[in-house]
Amino acid sequence: MSVLRPPASSWFPLPGFMFGFWRRAPQQRVREAKAGDAKPREAAVDFERILAGIRTAPQLEMIEWQGETGFEPPPAESAPAAPGETFDASALDGRRRKIRDRYIAARFPGIAKGGGDLANVEEVIRAARLLFEDERAPDALELLELAAEEYPMQLGPWLARLEILYLVRDAGEFVEAARAFRARHPVATEAWTEICRLGRALAPHEALFEGTVAVRDHEHYGPWPHTPNWICAPWDLTAEVAAADFHFALARAAAHPGARA
Repeated sequence: MSVLRPPASSWFPLPGFMFGFWRRAPQQRVREAKAGDAKPREAAVDFERILAGIRTAPQLEMIEWQGETGFEPPPAESAPAAPGETFDASALDGRRRKIRDRYIAARFPGIAKGGGDLANVEEVIRAARLLFEDERAPDALELLELAAEEYPMQLGPWLARLEILYLVRDAGEFVEAARAFRARHPVATEAWTEICRLGRALAPHEALFEGTVAVRDHEHYGPWPHTPNWICAPWDLTAEVAAADFHFALARAAAHPGARA
């Protein structure tokens, strides 16, 4: 039985077609390989620019604390402003009042949580005296200044601050504080007499302290008059001597680690 085969001419186009396909295929693969290699190169890291940005201080806007909602700060004492004064704590609005209270709490932890705690004059003066005895006179002066700003009609913080300024021999600040006290409390005659007595010893050429100041019998013990003890220092100095010895022992141990205290 014979098998019919298609004429050879019917297969003629197929070899040409297959040849063209295999001829184009390698070229296609080469083009795809080249296209895959042509990836965008990553940009080099500019370390100089980064370091320059780190060295430059950022320009930050002032951030104000908004506080808790519904919090009512203790009212500051209202008093007429003395001549030359530019700050009045009682005139602060709610937001500034909260910011100030936060500053007081952060600046003097354990002493005050806000301006309202500075109304306790005895505790404020005691804390200021302890700061001064711990060789932190600037902190003591700032605490008393804040208390005087919050409650300007209280004499205690004003007088304690003046005494510490006298003890540290700061004539310029003493004169300014005395002038502000005189403007705020013009009728405090007894206290002003003591201030003039200290001021004449500290700044003898200051016209603010001119006048007749009686000399007491016990003021011959040295060139400096006795202080009026407005900082309420105790007469028993046992604790102060023990604290001084303790600080000396710590300083000696820090300077000479191998030495005995």
